[in-house]
Amino acid sequence: AFFRGSLGVRPDEPTRFAGPVVAVIGDPHPENIGTYPIAGSQGKAPEIIVDFNDFDQAGQGSFVADLRRLSLGLYIVGDVADLNKKQRSRLVEAAVEGYVAEVLALARGEAPIALRLATSMGGDLEMILEPVSSSPLGQGGDALGEGERAKVAAAILAARATFRHPDAHPPHALAVKQVVSARGGIASFFARRLRARLEGATAAEDDDDFVELKETPAGQAPALVALQRQLQERADQDPWLGHTTIDGTDYRLRSIGPGWRSLSVERLAAEVRSPRWKKRDLRLFAQQLGRLLGRGHALAKGRDGRPVHLALTPLLGDGVALRDETQAVTARAAAQLEADLDHLRALLIERGATLGHMTAAAAKPER
Repeated sequence: AFFRGSLGVRPDEPTRFAGPVVAVIGDPHPENIGTYPIAGSQGKAPEIIVDFNDFDQAGQGSFVADLRRLSLGLYIVGDVADLNKKQRSRLVEAAVEGYVAEVLALARGEAPIALRLATSMGGDLEMILEPVSSSPLGQGGDALGEGERAKVAAAILAARATFRHPDAHPPHALAVKQVVSARGGIASFFARRLRARLEGATAAEDDDDFVELKETPAGQAPALVALQRQLQERADQDPWLGHTTIDGTDYRLRSIGPGWRSLSVERLAAEVRSPRWKKRDLRLFAQQLGRLLGRGHALAKGRDGRPVHLALTPLLGDGVALRDETQAVTARAAAQLEADLDHLRALLIERGATLGHMTAAAAKPER
């Protein structure tokens, strides 16, 4: 949790691989991997895509920063799973090897990686996903009043024009049946979230749709939606991906519900410690995440409008130098992160949960 909440606290180390500006995910750590159910043809079960699912920090930047963030996340997963430092470093090695392999494969004209829940990791990914929630709207959310609910309904209707396939969402299917406020995330905890239950195709409850509206910094929502469509396997893999405004505040929409689940580091670590998974399984997982990241970077369009793999390929070479640099930087970053966390714990003991700060009004602790 400390790792997830401390993105951007420290400046990046220099790199030998300063290259083209690319579309970046911004925070591609392992818990930002999730599932996307894609409706199958008539009579067939949905196909479940595995892909990155958090694009709050997406933008244009260095591929190295994304690769280092993923590598540090995997290194910490190894720590949580009680792997020694050498084994954690091998996870970083696997991620970089996967990244380079994917970019070079795409440059050769090969098909991009496509991860599926039923087949990835021998079908064992199901074991490391968050449990299916009994309530798609989440637990303990506060229901909105009629006035606020009407604003949300109007905002969702306005968002229809930003969907990839607006005609697949007739206005009657967007009728709002219930709206609650919610909290979630770590770095984005204070962003307002609203979760809504929509009518769906018919009046029956079993085809209702569930969406989340998440507050987004002013002016950024259209660009973040466009970047997500570039960086994921399919531009339409979330049919509710779009953006809107409520009272002048920007929001992004996304699907929520039983089919949209995220990876759990705690569950992953538990599997690695159990007889079910071996260390080589975790390395394979790291390699596949590296390939997912490489696919996103390589296929997104650069500033010249061309796929980025054309500029990345000569820079990567055989990947050995990039691997060595990333392993060294990751080990230093992990040590610093641990020291920072120790300092924070000491401050909490010394000064309390608000680190000694109190609000001016009523002298109550700040959030």
